[in-house]
Amino acid sequence: MRRLPPWCLPSWCLPLWCLWLLGCAPHTMVADPSNRAALLQEPTITAGVTQVDITPPAGLSLWGHGPESRIATGRLTRLRCQIFVLVGAYTGSGNVKPDAVALVTCDMAWPSLVVQRQIAKRVAVASRGRVPLGADRIWLMATHTHAGAGHMWPWESYVGPLSSRLRGFDMDVVNLVAERVGNGVIEAYENRCEARVAWGHEQLYGLGYTRSLQAFFQNTERPGLLEKETKNSTTNLPLTPAEQATDRQLSVLRIDCLDGGSRSPKGVLAVYGVHPAVVANDNQLYHGDLFGFASHTAADLIGSGVVVGIANGIAGDVAPLKQLAAPRESRRLGEQLGGSVHELWRDLDGQVAKPESGQATVTAAYQDLHLPKAPTTVGTLCERPMLGAAAGGGAEDNPTKLRIIMYNNPGVRRRHPGGCHQEKLGVQAVWGHFEGGCHFPATVPIGVAKIGNGIIATLPAEPTTVAGLRIREAIAQVANLPLAQVVLASLTGGYVQYVATEEEYPLQLYEGASTLYGPQSARFFLEQHQCLARATFRGDANACCAKPCTIDEPFPVTYPRGGEERLICQGSAEDNRDRVQCPLFDMPWVGEIAAAPSEVLTRDGVLAYEVQWPGEPMAQGTVRAHPLVTVHVERVSDKTVIDSDAGTRISVRAFPQWPGQWAAVWRPRLPKRIYEAGTPDFRNPTYQAEAQRLGCGQHHRFVVTGATQHESSPFRLRCDEELSEVDLVEGTQRMRSAP
Repeated sequence: MRRLPPWCLPSWCLPLWCLWLLGCAPHTMVADPSNRAALLQEPTITAGVTQVDITPPAGLSLWGHGPESRIATGRLTRLRCQIFVLVGAYTGSGNVKPDAVALVTCDMAWPSLVVQRQIAKRVAVASRGRVPLGADRIWLMATHTHAGAGHMWPWESYVGPLSSRLRGFDMDVVNLVAERVGNGVIEAYENRCEARVAWGHEQLYGLGYTRSLQAFFQNTERPGLLEKETKNSTTNLPLTPAEQATDRQLSVLRIDCLDGGSRSPKGVLAVYGVHPAVVANDNQLYHGDLFGFASHTAADLIGSGVVVGIANGIAGDVAPLKQLAAPRESRRLGEQLGGSVHELWRDLDGQVAKPESGQATVTAAYQDLHLPKAPTTVGTLCERPMLGAAAGGGAEDNPTKLRIIMYNNPGVRRRHPGGCHQEKLGVQAVWGHFEGGCHFPATVPIGVAKIGNGIIATLPAEPTTVAGLRIREAIAQVANLPLAQVVLASLTGGYVQYVATEEEYPLQLYEGASTLYGPQSARFFLEQHQCLARATFRGDANACCAKPCTIDEPFPVTYPRGGEERLICQGSAEDNRDRVQCPLFDMPWVGEIAAAPSEVLTRDGVLAYEVQWPGEPMAQGTVRAHPLVTVHVERVSDKTVIDSDAGTRISVRAFPQWPGQWAAVWRPRLPKRIYEAGTPDFRNPTYQAEAQRLGCGQHHRFVVTGATQHESSPFRLRCDEELSEVDLVEGTQRMRSAP
């Protein structure tokens, strides 16, 4: 990563600055399109589904909260990607040809086109061409967790001083994700089954609200979100205007497999729009936040090893309805969303049982867009991307400390609008003017795919509610479908921050200030989706907005060359001998567990059990990508595994202040009290079944596995019969606090 010295501003050392700009000489990645001619002409739709772990070692920066993001010291949950490969049925009639698409949902802050290209390259090389899915058919969808790993975006403004506490771009981090996801795409494609698919849609209330309601009301033409009073399905209370002014549609694509005439659940792809950043920015652990808890919840409720992935929808101005910024609240909201996904999945059972659900076709199209000075029907995008000063202060639900500076507050704008960016008062970085392709991406993709009777479209940004709904409406009109059957997945393929409408932009609230290419951005993406939909679903060869027409022709990706920091180490000991700080072994060392597990009370008031052990010191920014230490809790009497860190209730972390000291914290899901006549009834069969499954009152132990395996001494699991609610809220003298 290229950095100027902190004392060096452009006006003070112009010669050095000019040389520094030479470092922005581009590096180019070339991508090949899919070889769809190699697709088999099969009479039914086939599908392959898998899930991969992309959790890196501790020591990288968390991404999403800017300079207030912390360095990861461990993990609350593992970071995962879910891969859904769909190859459409070929009926032999009409103009429908075999087509395929890989939809990949990932626990990432936002997608990187460099990662997407590396995934496509990995698939092509590792499969030796057997998998006909190229860069135009592998769609990377980020959940937008603010507790994912960083360093995967080479553009200066995404790795510079305002990006995180540990800055820098590292191609090794990119390759870590690309290798695991690429291998997953190959596995999913090669293990496809005869499938049955069905879409379901419903309105889901009580999860989010519009945080920029003033900007929402600036829209002269807005969807009918406020036309009738709607009640919260959980509280039965009327929704506030801020809650009503969101796209509340939850969409689910259910994928089942046929095996010998029997049908079994295989995968679930859900799309819902809300910012999943519930946990505060002082968090130091990797996790999937709201969507991570939701996908775990839905998968557990469905069972049978089904894979559940959740893509973010229209969420640019939609904040979560959280009561506190803590993991407990993220879990509560995630369980609410996951439960709704499960209910909608269950309601689709009748549809996937119909024979026609196996005749679903896949029709997809992909297009890379070059943004600087791109035309719209009434103007152009700006030549140079610009971040507004108001963006520095953060959004209303997650303000930053930079708001102490007057210019970093919402609504700060130019008194006299002018130039392409009109009202926007731009942030001046230490490198001077922003350049598309150097400081921000200049090329981003969009896509549309019709799977069965539903359409999923993609956007490489975070659209506000009105901007996103206008795109959905435009595609639905072109495809002649009801609005509910068109889904928009944001944060897919690339990332150019926000897209506010032309009416919202002049206020320069957080979303408008983060609309990089100016006030025409929403119109541009709407028109591009319209054109792509006409070319795809109507067969209009002249529908392309861009000339020459480049549908399904991935552009070379250009980003700044060189200067990257090597943050992680991979490979064997011989490969890493030139890196002084890289350990010379493949599996992490784990020492004997000397101290007995102890009861702790987490910062958000949850009873937990903690065990500590000696291990390798966490090296900030220079850690390896070997397999992680695994932890599980088992019952002593029969060695039944009760829980593991592959779920959501065992966190693993290092203590940076005590090098080489590690800890795991287990937050058991205690049985729910069953009340009879106002007092707890512990003899109730439902309570007793939960208590028996968990092992209440029995002895358990932690098992930590690295290069060697070690067991803790036994500890007794206390449940509700010995622990009152007062204990959970106030704690006890013998409990100490833990993250």
